[in-house]
Amino acid sequence: MPSRWAQVPSKPPLRQLSERVECFSFQLRTRQRASQGQSIFESMISGNTGDVAIGLSIKKILCGIGVEFDELFPGNFNPDDYETIIIGGGHLIRPSPHFFYDKFKVRGKHILNAAGISGSPDDLAYLNDYKYITVRSSWDRERLSYLKRDVHVIPCTTMLLDDLECLPIMPEKPSLGVHLIPDMFNKKEEKQFVDWISSLPYKVYLLPITHYRQDYIYLRKLSLKIENSVLVPVMSPTEIFTFIGKLDYFISCSLHGGIFSYRHEVPFILFNYDEKMLYFMKDRGLERYTFTNFNEMRISFDALLRDPPNYSQKVSQDMELLEQHIQNLREILPSGNSHELRTDEDSNLATYQIQNLQLQISGLEAQMRAYEMDLEMKDHIIEDLQSSVLKQIFMKFNKGFNRRVIPEGSDRRVFYERSLEGFRIIAAEGPISFMRKSKDFILHKFGKGRGNS
Repeated sequence: MPSRWAQVPSKPPLRQLSERVECFSFQLRTRQRASQGQSIFESMISGNTGDVAIGLSIKKILCGIGVEFDELFPGNFNPDDYETIIIGGGHLIRPSPHFFYDKFKVRGKHILNAAGISGSPDDLAYLNDYKYITVRSSWDRERLSYLKRDVHVIPCTTMLLDDLECLPIMPEKPSLGVHLIPDMFNKKEEKQFVDWISSLPYKVYLLPITHYRQDYIYLRKLSLKIENSVLVPVMSPTEIFTFIGKLDYFISCSLHGGIFSYRHEVPFILFNYDEKMLYFMKDRGLERYTFTNFNEMRISFDALLRDPPNYSQKVSQDMELLEQHIQNLREILPSGNSHELRTDEDSNLATYQIQNLQLQISGLEAQMRAYEMDLEMKDHIIEDLQSSVLKQIFMKFNKGFNRRVIPEGSDRRVFYERSLEGFRIIAAEGPISFMRKSKDFILHKFGKGRGNS
């Protein structure tokens, strides 16, 4: 499909509409406007909260400096139609070959906006032709050290997002937000986590962020086990950004969950499963507040409570860098008066309705999977109960049977008890031990009898 029109945020209802449907942005169609010459090329197809939030922040910058733009999608545009393409998103630049991410390696005089570098790609010499190269960490800049151009480190542009006035849910004080991803714990660690988090004196809010990982389903399962917990509904990136800012503390397995906490100066710890997590924290002297397993999570959170960091100075420095970044873009891109891009209002409404229905379908599918997990859990409980009832019936029957058929003191009772003892020896010690003990028993009993005759 061709590029998508991105609404300039001059009218609040349209801005909210654009923001609401970002998770399904790849299904929207727009008119190509090559004469304008500017475009955004982002990784938003997966609906990843971080990528969508980056897209919103870049649009905010461009609208603020009066630059019109188209939004592009991989494989569905001609780079020659645009004077400048802004390539932005998360871990976009990766080693080749890659059938999807290679499409973000666009040659020409373009702009790389606060991108993340995955691995150590060695085919990025084309970036030497770019007008402006920015990455989001010192580690990313190191990956590009062989370039002949200056590479600037700037904070993630999502720090420029604005809070919403209204939210679907507001946290109660004192509050602790938690974002976890499936399979990060084994069964033992998960049990330890549930016991630990239930013991904390906070209202626990389980917040889905990485929807593509099906974190909502996992967090729903955990919510049934954690006392005093609330499962937060699936929300848009700006809603998540705003909600995190209302929390007292946050435990995040999402990079942008950590960035949103940092921007709002909410004390947080971050799951360090990738270099992008480590270097976001390390660049700000916060690496002690990371974790890789449950024990480290507990230690880091205790450190956070004892010695919460003061984010103010670092956040101020990052915002200054972003203001300089905006100024650099203003100088590179053609200036103009910000004005609304026109589109067919009826088409916009129909598109919103389609995307809203798709969002509802995804929510219903998640609920259905959660109900299936509940049914499976209840089936196990029923099986356990049935097994317990049958065991009780058997024991009661066995006790009555023994009393009538093999009464206490009878030879049959002696034979029965010795047989049980023999089976226990075989099960616990093996047949060799059973034969040896049987031999000792026979020699002891019958040998002793012959010796006394």
